[in-house]
Amino acid sequence: MLKQGVDAWNAWRLKNEIRNPNLTQADLTGADLTEAYLSGACLAFANLSKAKLTHARLVYADLTGANLTHARLVDADLTRADLTKVDLAGADLTRADLAGANLAGANLTDATNLKYAILGNTVFWDVALTEVKSLDHCQHVGPSIIDFWTLRNSGPLPIAFLRGVGLPDNLLEYLPSLLNEAIQYYSCCISYSSKG
Repeated sequence: MLKQGVDAWNAWRLKNEIRNPNLTQADLTGADLTEAYLSGACLAFANLSKAKLTHARLVYADLTGANLTHARLVDADLTRADLTKVDLAGADLTRADLAGANLAGANLTDATNLKYAILGNTVFWDVALTEVKSLDHCQHVGPSIIDFWTLRNSGPLPIAFLRGVGLPDNLLEYLPSLLNEAIQYYSCCISYSSKG
């Protein structure tokens, strides 16, 4: 049905009230799924490499282990989507809504772009954020979950991102020492003299 186009797919889903279509292991490489209604769909282990998912609705979608390398997910709604162990290397998630999404074990390498992505209750568990672009431009609608392994494997992360996921300032001050990184000390010299 998807091969007939997004309009045909969306109409078919609404007409037949298909709640959880099973697209497990589907090969949708390079597919144009702009504005596709894929909420609740099981796309586990699907190949969506280089797919265009701009404005796609993927609320509560199961994308476990899916290949989304270099996919275009601009303005996609991934609210509460299961992105466990998904490969998002080089994906563009600009302004994507990832509130409540589970990114446990996801591959976010090769300059994955999260510019203006919406985060809140998003799970960053055992993820390396080293090569992710625009972390400091994410929009945080609430705190998220970030584990020690993500902090350890990601190197220095932007303070704006860390504050946005909910880390308090007193933890941010000591985070480098907890992660065996050098603590930044700032020196100041105050000099006083008087004539007299």
